[in-house]
Amino acid sequence: MVQWNDVLAYSTPKVVKVRDWRLGLMNYLFQFAIFIYVVVWAIILQKGFMMKEQITGGSVTVNSRRPDGDARASAQDIGYCCDEPPCESADKLPCLYWDELMAEYPPASNSEMSITSRVNITRQVAPEGCNSTVWADGCEWENDQTVPEVLGQYVANLENFTLRIRHGTRGEKIPTQGTSTGENSISGVLKDMESGDVIRRWPDDELYYGQSQGKDRSGDILALSEILDAVNLDLDEPFPNGGDTARYDGITIIVNINYEMVGVAGTTLQYTYEPRLLSQLEYKIEDAQMVESGSSRDVYNRHAVRLIFVQTGQIGAFDMTALLITMVTALGLLAVSATVTNFVMSKFLSLKDFYNFHTTDVTEDYDTLMECDPNDLAAKLAVVKTHHEQGQGKFLAIDPTNAGDGVSYSSNGEKTPLLQGESSSSS
Repeated sequence: MVQWNDVLAYSTPKVVKVRDWRLGLMNYLFQFAIFIYVVVWAIILQKGFMMKEQITGGSVTVNSRRPDGDARASAQDIGYCCDEPPCESADKLPCLYWDELMAEYPPASNSEMSITSRVNITRQVAPEGCNSTVWADGCEWENDQTVPEVLGQYVANLENFTLRIRHGTRGEKIPTQGTSTGENSISGVLKDMESGDVIRRWPDDELYYGQSQGKDRSGDILALSEILDAVNLDLDEPFPNGGDTARYDGITIIVNINYEMVGVAGTTLQYTYEPRLLSQLEYKIEDAQMVESGSSRDVYNRHAVRLIFVQTGQIGAFDMTALLITMVTALGLLAVSATVTNFVMSKFLSLKDFYNFHTTDVTEDYDTLMECDPNDLAAKLAVVKTHHEQGQGKFLAIDPTNAGDGVSYSSNGEKTPLLQGESSSSS
């Protein structure tokens, strides 16, 4: 059983200088690795000198615009459009040339929008005497049998719709802020989520769809096709396991806007669009539009590409307290290097027995000193001090049963008792 005095003996610090270049090299390598971790990783790359704040929100406004000019192809030039009905396959359906007012539903709200990819349209009528302003018992909307139901139509040129994204954020405790609009808009990129390649970069000195994308831009303009490229999604590629296409069923894409502080000093805020595909999660929504004085309505069963924008990341500012905490952590890790070196030295190296002889002293149980007469104990300690001053060796033990000297020592020669194979003592 381990006694308390044993534990105290083991925890007593002892400074030993071992003259072995291999141990010194090992210790320096550990210290160098810790230095690289603290200075390069923790302080420079992870901005350990900054007080950071997690972004929990902000403002995102997004709008769409129909394709114009060369971006607007006719049905006969579009692979998924059927320009000669009847069309019985989901691969080809009649196409609608809708603009943003028809294709974008519901109207874009903060942080979310959807653009219709396929729609079914059903005409419904109210019974005689019923309309949107007069409704009584027995009034129910019914399908109008005189108007053929449109079972499926694609929105043409969907990929070439353009988006304008205006967003911004600021800290609650840290006054850092940034937006993608205005005279001092911050920098940003759109990346391919598999390869990491940059698809678009802001600010851009070249006009994009006739709009400035420089430092004074009014939001980031990009084509829907660029977001689809970022998640490697082909709207006409069937889903795995025999599913239909994303154009037919609709799809949901999460677009993270990740903010971070960049630069050596960490004073510049920038953002990255990071789209993520919710695989095979179709999106469908219905709405109705009144016609003919409220007695009829068209019901739109829409499947769409849904975009949900989420603001994430961190903002920060220089903080002396944060830097000091990082530095104190570094000092603690430097102590670990000595601990690891001592552990390897005493447990695994071929000369571990020699190292342990110098780094470990095992004393007698000091509770036995309580058995000594106080005057006799004082005399013994005086003898120890005298012999130590005369250079007679390392103090080993006191014999409380011996009224004489009762003190033993190690050899003071160049060789230790372990190397001599014996120990010497004086009493």
